[in-house]
Amino acid sequence: MRLACFAVLVSLLPWVAGCGEPEDLTGPSTPVDAATDSPSADVVGDAEVDGGLDADPGADAPDVVAPACAPPTEAATAAVCLRFDPEQLDLISGDEAYDGKGVLVVQVYDTPVPEPEGGPEVPALVEVVVPDQTGGEATMGVYDPWEPVRFEALPATVYVRALFVDNFAAFSGNDLTAGVWLGGYEFPTGLLTGGLQAVALTVGEGTEVVVPMTALRSMRVTLTKSMFVQPKGNGEGPAGFLLVDTPQVAVNSAVWGIGQTPCATIHSASGIALEGVFVGDGDFYGLGYLDDYGTGMETGITAGTMVNLTIVGGQPALPDAARIAVPPGAYRVEAKLELTGTVPFQGVPPQDTVSCP
Repeated sequence: MRLACFAVLVSLLPWVAGCGEPEDLTGPSTPVDAATDSPSADVVGDAEVDGGLDADPGADAPDVVAPACAPPTEAATAAVCLRFDPEQLDLISGDEAYDGKGVLVVQVYDTPVPEPEGGPEVPALVEVVVPDQTGGEATMGVYDPWEPVRFEALPATVYVRALFVDNFAAFSGNDLTAGVWLGGYEFPTGLLTGGLQAVALTVGEGTEVVVPMTALRSMRVTLTKSMFVQPKGNGEGPAGFLLVDTPQVAVNSAVWGIGQTPCATIHSASGIALEGVFVGDGDFYGLGYLDDYGTGMETGITAGTMVNLTIVGGQPALPDAARIAVPPGAYRVEAKLELTGTVPFQGVPPQDTVSCP
């Protein structure tokens, strides 16, 4: 499964962030004094669930404190104990893709970009799937009390990627898929991010690290057209939406959600249904488009494209009707966007050769 950088989605518009060089960010970590740890959970070059020690229930027995993270077996390496903090959402009972029941995949790399654009995938140093899948398709709940996952025989700097996969469709493609909690990435300026964050470990010691996990939420957008606007071509072609946090559209606008379909018709009575993914909550604005001539948007919104943009003070802007309010715990959101204009051609529009089967 490849979930690092998605060139197809990144190329939609010039203001969507690409796969640039990532920042070297250290996650929250706490080195542990090796003298106070128990080595009972040591596993070299692999992972296990570190449950710690329970206090003896006897009345005269002293309390026993569970070790935070034991030192590695090999003194010249480092160990890490990973705890996970998934974002809280309102799960959807009865929907297998969004009911919060899935599997946890944890991978540790020695590079922030394990899937470089145009290059081969870098194998993980170590990885584990929880629950173990050797006996069948076992699942667990995203808000169950997870035990920490331990790795050792690691270098001093590693890059951790964690995915809790609720929606198993994420395993079947390269695109961003809703119904997945992502750990190891930050989203300070939008959904499409660079590489994994660096995690600093201490050689000869165990380090406990808390991994926040951001949910990729589901958004269904229906595109329609205003009765006062007609397509320049036949009204068929690639369509999609971008979710931004301000009505003013600029080159550096942060993109918080995205969805697309390779071909659709704006003449459908029910509109164009788009399935997408987004992160966060609050007020967003949806930019909808139909690339009528199928010329692509790598260099900008091309002539003949139907959009819901207006011009305010000479600059493109989204109308208030494009505002999408997302409650804090919303796992799935539905919205409608009306395409109200078409980017004009200089001169007579060419023949439209793009059509949908």
